[in-house]
Amino acid sequence: MIIKRVNTMVITFKNVSFQYTDMPLLNNVSLSITEHDKIGLVGVNGTGKTTILKLIMEEINPLKGEIIKSGGIRINYLPQEPYIPNDVTCYQYVLSLGSKEHPVEEFEINSVLTKLKLNPKEFTNHLSGGQKRRLALAGCMVSYCDLLILDEPTNHLDNEMILYLEKYLMRFNKGLFMVTHDRYFLERCCNKMFELDNGKIYTYEANYSEFLVLKQERLEREAKEEKKIKAILKTELEWMNRGVEARRTKQKYRIERFKELSKTTFREHKDFVFDSV
Repeated sequence: MIIKRVNTMVITFKNVSFQYTDMPLLNNVSLSITEHDKIGLVGVNGTGKTTILKLIMEEINPLKGEIIKSGGIRINYLPQEPYIPNDVTCYQYVLSLGSKEHPVEEFEINSVLTKLKLNPKEFTNHLSGGQKRRLALAGCMVSYCDLLILDEPTNHLDNEMILYLEKYLMRFNKGLFMVTHDRYFLERCCNKMFELDNGKIYTYEANYSEFLVLKQERLEREAKEEKKIKAILKTELEWMNRGVEARRTKQKYRIERFKELSKTTFREHKDFVFDSV
């Protein structure tokens, strides 16, 4: 269920769950994004990062929970496969994204298109897939928004264009929420991290390099906690395997606790190497 309420410029997930077929991606996820955040969403491939973006854009709906958007919020979104209409020039496409309240200036359009190596007079019919994505990025950069959402923004950009985009995002004074595999780009553009791991969101008030340290600490804490639970389970299993007379004292309580602990799922802990975001 998607609910829109008048409030500060913010998007809030409240206990959101989502899955495709039998594969759960989000499990009671809660998070907030404000117009002042610069957030990088990280996690291994297939965990549901793009799903979160699609939920925000209402391309799909949550199975449980609610997503609240403040009234009047304007979002610019760069998907991995943007729709670009035919029979318009690059200039006309970007110009069309302006409004009476926030018109797009001619010099801005020509400047960003030049930086992204697009011809303002070129018709969109003649553009390659990569060029269309750069055109969609240009539109996101030039037109006004309260929140900029980018899905793999450095795809189809050369080093010069990536540097240009980095400088733009570092000056950008509205909300930024993005997914990218370029860890150096994350490091320079974001100061907050959302990590999606096993259907849960972990929030870090940190840039990417600081996030790596904090994630390692979290995994170590979880491993210690799991070690404690496994030790308790071993003791309780030994008790369960004893004779009835030996188990008579507090039998019901201990059996119920054993059943609950037995439901615990353990993840495989390895030396932490974050090789995919």
